[in-house]
Amino acid sequence: MTTPEPTMSEEVTMPPNDLDSVRDEVARLSGWTEGRVGSWGKFPRPAYVDFHPCPPTLDGAANAMPEGWLWRKCGVPSQWNAAKSGDCWVDGVYVPDTGDEIADRYRLALLALRREGDGK
Repeated sequence: MTTPEPTMSEEVTMPPNDLDSVRDEVARLSGWTEGRVGSWGKFPRPAYVDFHPCPPTLDGAANAMPEGWLWRKCGVPSQWNAAKSGDCWVDGVYVPDTGDEIADRYRLALLALRREGDGK
């Protein structure tokens, strides 16, 4: 059985190596607001930090995944897949494996956060 290809609505529309833009959107969808250059704040209690809340690390990418979501690397050609715990993998989100695990997992988290925002 083959894994379905991602649909156009599930693909990240930014360039595949634009990790900074992906991290910025993940931060915004996670409740952070960009302040002055290089600072981010999270409300309701205003607390600004002088670093990006989504570090470009594997731990940062892992922490970006919404609570209750599972992820895996699978398929040929290789891709990353995430789904809510208890949901079928096929109903989840997918990104192709570009060889940059940090960027790929951040893109996967971004799609999961977008899906959460859609209420699915």
